[in-house]
Parts: sequence; C-alpha cells; structure tokens
Amino acid sequence: LFLEKQGREGDVIMVDASYMIGPLNYYYKGNLARIPLKSSTDTAVTEASLTKVLSEASSADGLWLILSHNWRSREYYKEQMDQRFMLVREKHYKDIDVYHYRNKIE
Repeated sequence: LFLEKQGREGDVIMVDASYMIGPLNYYYKGNLARIPLKSSTDTAVTEASLTKVLSEASSADGLWLILSHNWRSREYYKEQMDQRFMLVREKHYKDIDVYHYRNKIE
C-alpha cells in the first residue's frame, strides 16, 4: 500500500469523514495516527472542523489527506491544505485521492 511505503513515523492520516476510518484500518496496517476531519453526525463542512483537526495534528511531521466520496466537502479540504501546507506528492485511485503535505518552509 502506498501509505505503508511512504508514511513515516510522526505523520498523521486525515480522512474526510469518520466512517472512512473503518475501511482505512482494513487496508492500512501501519501505525500512523488516523484523524477524521468531521464526525459522522456533522452535516456541514466548516473551517472549525479543519482547524480542530490541524491543532490535534500540529506536532505531526507530515500530513496525509485521504478524500473519498467527498460529495459534501467537494474540494474544500484540499484547497485549505494547499493554502496552509506544501504538497509533496499525490496519488489517485478510483474514488480515492491521497495527498501528502509538509509544513511550508518560511
């Protein structure tokens, strides 16, 4: 799996919804922390949910964003991550997009 080969200790995996944690755990056998960007009860995509997750992951060396069936969020999370972090690599699968970010060099 791409994440198992590319992920490094200290990285964090962010998924667009909490219901994606189960499938991720099934396919990904690594030990990187997994954080949903919103819970299954959230009906709106807000900056507050992203800000909360990013504060939880602030000590992470790298951030992995996994988007799947993001019909509600559209490209919101990707656009916000692009503004805040440096995109290192991306990989696209059928209905799943994986983005790897690092902190921007200031």
